[in-house]
This record gives sequence, structure tokens and C-alpha cells, in this order.
Amino acid sequence: MPDPGDVDAFWESEWKKNLLETAIARVSRRVNPKHAQIYDLYAIRNWAAGKVARELGVSLVQVYLVSHRLTRMLKQEVDYLQKKLE
Repeated sequence: MPDPGDVDAFWESEWKKNLLETAIARVSRRVNPKHAQIYDLYAIRNWAAGKVARELGVSLVQVYLVSHRLTRMLKQEVDYLQKKLE
């Protein structure tokens, strides 16, 4: 029989993962599609900023700015979703 603590930890991890995925989808629908793509490649898929800039034809500064802005938006969205679901 699995340790109940392990099961609880597993479900907590899955809950957080699902919450983040939902927040990403909701934020992605509200921003410029190119910005969503920049964030996906840089922050989620962990591409190097230089590679993202080259592949998408944007400046390195734009990669960092988009990442910073969308990270802030995601934090707000996660907070909103958590409060809504409490």
C-alpha cells in the first residue's frame, strides 16, 4: 500500500501543474501570439534567450521584457484562479 503522504504529495503536485497550465492558456489568449510564443520557448521550453531571439527575429531585450511581463501576468492569473477555486 503506498504511503498516504506520497499520494497527497502527488495530487498536490498535479494540482499545481494543472493550475499553472490553465493560467498559461488563459494568459496566452490575452496577449500577442508572438509574445506567447517567445514565453513558451524561453520560459517553458528553456531555450537560450539568444536562440529565441534569432529564431523569432526579435531582439534579446524583447525576449527578456516579454518574459518578465508574462511571468508577472501568470503570477496574477494563478492567484486569481486559486482565490476563485477556494
